[in-house]
Amino acid sequence: MHGWGRERLEVEEASLKAPPPKRKKRKAIKIADHAKTYRTAVLCEQASRNVLHHDENKAMAFVAACAARPDFTQLERVLAAPWLPYVKARPRWGAKLISQIISNRGGQVALDLALANERGAQLFELKTVVRSAKVFRGRYVLFRAKVSAVIDRPGAHQLELAETTLRAENITRRWTRSQAYKQRRRGSSGAPVVTRDPKGRTRYKIVVESHNVSTETQRRLTVTSKRASKVKEGTEGLFLVRFEGLTSPVNPETGAVTGRAALAGFFALQEGLP
Repeated sequence: MHGWGRERLEVEEASLKAPPPKRKKRKAIKIADHAKTYRTAVLCEQASRNVLHHDENKAMAFVAACAARPDFTQLERVLAAPWLPYVKARPRWGAKLISQIISNRGGQVALDLALANERGAQLFELKTVVRSAKVFRGRYVLFRAKVSAVIDRPGAHQLELAETTLRAENITRRWTRSQAYKQRRRGSSGAPVVTRDPKGRTRYKIVVESHNVSTETQRRLTVTSKRASKVKEGTEGLFLVRFEGLTSPVNPETGAVTGRAALAGFFALQEGLP
């Protein structure tokens, strides 16, 4: 064999033995980032339903990522088929999913939990749980609260939570008798308030603005956590806990009560909502 032929043969044999070029690995996309790519939260949830036919666990993680979007406020979509059976069968997952959506909706716990309970979800209000503490021990509870104290030390991470509720408050402006008479003639868009002073004279006011004010109930929980909490003292939001029992009986006159629970999740209220 000629020299050039031998060289060609050696080159061909070397090329056959050489490993194929490595393909660049595609960077895995986190499911939370993927959920943000959809134009609306409803489209994201619809896409998660398609995954349900192939992999239940991936579909559940997908719809949870959709619920983490601030614009996911459609509570009814997870309280109906195909998600409702999973909400009932997996209470912890269902409780977190519902809690996240309620926080997106502004934290109207009583109203939204009434619908969830009607559909069979195992998530309850604090005031319901403390009335029958033994029955609800080990159940998940969602309530609006403010952190009154944070205790972080090795092996003992605790939050002292004071339950809060929203109360409507009106801002009024005083009117003279003639202003009130003119507004009644014209048809006022505000809500008139008529009162009498200590001397019996009639006073007229008009409601110019209404807003919600957070006030404390007298129900408190000491909540434990396995890790140091990132929630700071004074923070108000929705707390998901697993109820463990009462540490004091319910006061029949004031409703004051204290109890203990294990932290399962914290959900910040959406900015701009009450």
